[in-house]
Amino acid sequence: MVMLLLFGCGDAVVDTAADTASAPTFEPMTGEEWLIRLSMDLRYRMPAPEELEAVRADPSLADGYLDAWLQAPEYPEVVRTLFSEVYRTRTEDYIAAEAVGLTDEIDWQSAIGDEPLRILGRVADEDRPWTEIVTADWVMADDQLAGVFELEVDGGSVPEGEWVEARYTDGRPGVGVLSTTAFWWRYGSNLANKNRHRANAVTRVLLCDDFLARPVSFDVSEVLGDGDDVEEAILTDPSCLACHASLEPIASYLWGFFYYTTGSLTETRIYHPAREQLWREQSGVAPAWYGDPATGLADLGVQIAGDPRFPSCAVEQVASGFWRRPVGPSDQEELDALREVFLNEGLTMRPLMKAVMEGERYASTGDGGVVKMMGPPQLSGAIDAITGFRWTYQGNDMLTDTRLGFRVMAGGSNGLSVLTNTNVPTPTVPLVHERVAEAAAWTVVHDDAELLGELPPQEGARLFTVVTFRDVDDTEAVVREELVNLWWQVLGEQVAEDSAEIDRLYELYRDLFALIGDEREAWISVLSALLREPGMVFY
Repeated sequence: MVMLLLFGCGDAVVDTAADTASAPTFEPMTGEEWLIRLSMDLRYRMPAPEELEAVRADPSLADGYLDAWLQAPEYPEVVRTLFSEVYRTRTEDYIAAEAVGLTDEIDWQSAIGDEPLRILGRVADEDRPWTEIVTADWVMADDQLAGVFELEVDGGSVPEGEWVEARYTDGRPGVGVLSTTAFWWRYGSNLANKNRHRANAVTRVLLCDDFLARPVSFDVSEVLGDGDDVEEAILTDPSCLACHASLEPIASYLWGFFYYTTGSLTETRIYHPAREQLWREQSGVAPAWYGDPATGLADLGVQIAGDPRFPSCAVEQVASGFWRRPVGPSDQEELDALREVFLNEGLTMRPLMKAVMEGERYASTGDGGVVKMMGPPQLSGAIDAITGFRWTYQGNDMLTDTRLGFRVMAGGSNGLSVLTNTNVPTPTVPLVHERVAEAAAWTVVHDDAELLGELPPQEGARLFTVVTFRDVDDTEAVVREELVNLWWQVLGEQVAEDSAEIDRLYELYRDLFALIGDEREAWISVLSALLREPGMVFY
């Protein structure tokens, strides 16, 4: 209980190895390698063969693809997914659909988790200043949220499956993502905690200032004598004030979202203007943003937007998200340059993302560059684009869903118990890759075999354009030609028929066919192995 009340700042663990070692080396990626990385990050799939061919012939064309893909339909979802690891609202632990009169649990949980992220996606897609995520007097809602919460939308209703601009009508101030019900459902509080958990969520998400990571240590027995009051210590002891001098005033903004009964939908779905002044009796500390006083929540968004740490934090979050690692002191020079781009471009997201992707770290390998492993969205999208297979159950994507699917096992986070995506192959990651590769290979082999049994070769087939599946006595030359084709389709690399890569795959095909005696089964196993090549898993 003492730790909960103190919201104590644990000792920070900082990895300084990268900053004490010799200067990092950067090995620029080829145009094709960079194009693959851009496509995976901005479209969640491999580039088309013709796109790779074009960049191989003229590497300068990759810049044009980057500009085009930043305007692609997938862009808002890329922004939402990028920041979902920061906001941590994409979890499935909210009030059940049945309690709000709905039947589709997955859709309902997904809608709640996306409520604040949809604001980010729209601001980014419409090239609005990033400050609008905390100053907007509107939120986003689908038909489910509009039917459950006190929201007003243009036209009075929301078409099923669409998201539209909406406004709450329960008296809450318009402060962008901080107006969303989902944010405060994800970050709850009680009378003992007095909104401190919520205040830290605000500073962590919007300023990259996590009070829990501050390196403050003290002996509780020295701070609290027998019978001493914890709340008094929080407001008077210097060890406590190191965090709480800033945390307590921020917590005082948030009492309008406080609810006494956590499980009560009637209470938790609405804002309570009458509770805004509860800080007077609960802490006695007036609302203030790092010493800048205010009257209440309506002022908070403007204060955050004017804080110089706000754009710096957005830059760190975007860079960290695309570099797939935390930022550190050795990154400061590049971060400063990215911040200048962000400020000079009116705090719009596209130029910042473009600058990150054109930067030396993102576009390089070597110990100073980036090695990226496919996360759940990349794996799902890439497998679908290559084979036409998407792993679903009851309409839900099994690689990106957590309630029924395997998002965490595939290396993703769930916003609650697993807070960050992994960029290394944990024990479960290759298991998920193996299963989805097997299912995808089985599907495309059988689909292509059925087509090629009726049509001339190369008509209608997705992957197999050389073998026909009609004759089990395909010559070695035919098999090798098909393997070269598959290597190109899956990995985006052109290799020779007598290369070591094709030798290895041909030996696998030959051994499998000799063992199984079934051409389709042999190709399923070969394609499954190819879909798990390091060049496919890492990009």
